[in-house]
Amino acid sequence: MAGVLGCSPSQIARYTSVFRFSRSSPRKAGLVAELIRGRSVAEAQALLAFSPKRASVMVG
Repeated sequence: MAGVLGCSPSQIARYTSVFRFSRSSPRKAGLVAELIRGRSVAEAQALLAFSPKRASVMVG
């Protein structure tokens, strides 16, 4: 599909998730999401495993 549109697949793939009734604020979860954005899966999982942020459990 990306070839037909003339762009790379990374420009098309967009993911969203919804976590309702969380005990943390969206801003705090966004900080953790920004920490792992653009990294490989293995690197992101390692960062989430050792992050002192409580929201890393929600994001990971």
